[in-house]
Amino acid sequence: MNTNEIITEAEKLTKHELGMGMSSYQNKDIFLAGGFRSGNSDAQHTRLKFMIYDIRGITPEDFQERQDELEMGFVELFAVDSTGDIDGLVNIKLNPKARRSGLGRLVIESLKATTGSLKIFDIQRSAIPFWKKLGVTFYKDQHFTTPIEKPTGVMLQKISKFGLYAIL
Repeated sequence: MNTNEIITEAEKLTKHELGMGMSSYQNKDIFLAGGFRSGNSDAQHTRLKFMIYDIRGITPEDFQERQDELEMGFVELFAVDSTGDIDGLVNIKLNPKARRSGLGRLVIESLKATTGSLKIFDIQRSAIPFWKKLGVTFYKDQHFTTPIEKPTGVMLQKISKFGLYAIL
């Protein structure tokens, strides 16, 4: 499967409540499990961490047997406290074996398909080329008013601890 196919095929994630404050999101290709609190957030959001599983072509029975093998990393998201809706991406980290496989792109595009527009917080300098390939628009501040001519300028000064740097 080439990268362009992944972008066009990404589908919305369906949310499932797992009990005890845990949740998951899933489509036919990825499974995000956990939803436990992780790190700081502002007053209107909760930062949640989900483990990423690559379930492309995997049956539920296979998943049970191969769960450890299928875990590919984690994603941290901001959820709106009042609704529980995903409001932004804080961090995504893939295991070395999952990198350059299109999985990161698939996770991002699935989140975008779910939210309609994905806010991306705290972009690392080394990840700017990845985000540029995805077509994000970089912003100078949280008000979405001033696009930055050179995205690398974003990394020289943090606007705030949870400043918004890009939107997809």
